[in-house]
Amino acid sequence: MFHDASRFLVEEGDPLVDAFEGSGDGDALVVLDHPPTAEVMSVLLEERMLDAFPDTVSDVSVGS
Repeated sequence: MFHDASRFLVEEGDPLVDAFEGSGDGDALVVLDHPPTAEVMSVLLEERMLDAFPDTVSDVSVGS
């Protein structure tokens, strides 16, 4: 359900964004407005889960 090709989480403005895009691999990046911390990644995962689950699921939580 969530299996994608390898993706790299980077913050907007990271020099890797230009490097990946320059090499044609920009689609391998997930560019975030915030640093890719565990907290940010858990919010993104929760959003993806809510989008993927049926409407009968109204809440998800990724905890530590």
